[in-house]
Amino acid sequence: MVSLLAKEAELTTFVARGALTAEELLDAYTCFLNREPSPFVLWDLTDATLTQIPVDAIRRVAKTVAELAKGRRPAGRSAVVCGQLVDFGLARMLTTYLSFEGYPVQLQAFTDRTRARAWLMDEGDE
Repeated sequence: MVSLLAKEAELTTFVARGALTAEELLDAYTCFLNREPSPFVLWDLTDATLTQIPVDAIRRVAKTVAELAKGRRPAGRSAVVCGQLVDFGLARMLTTYLSFEGYPVQLQAFTDRTRARAWLMDEGDE
């Protein structure tokens, strides 16, 4: 399950719990786009896992997210924070696929929330 935790002017934070599905990720992203998307997004998956999503579905999620973002997603950054190394690896795979698909946002996966938030808000760090 993915829930919107907080929406500030510049930062939207999602928190997920349990074994996530591709559909849950897409639903959360669609909801984000429909609510005046912010330029910075933190996806906190520390209490969730991506291991139930097959690799081919991760690629489809990236393709769909990139298509949905066209003309709707403001430039900015998105950080994914994972609690387990296997999920970190899958998140890195997703960010790589999104880059290949031309997603208009800088992406980074982390294992630490503090570092992720600092990266998101540090405009001088390219």
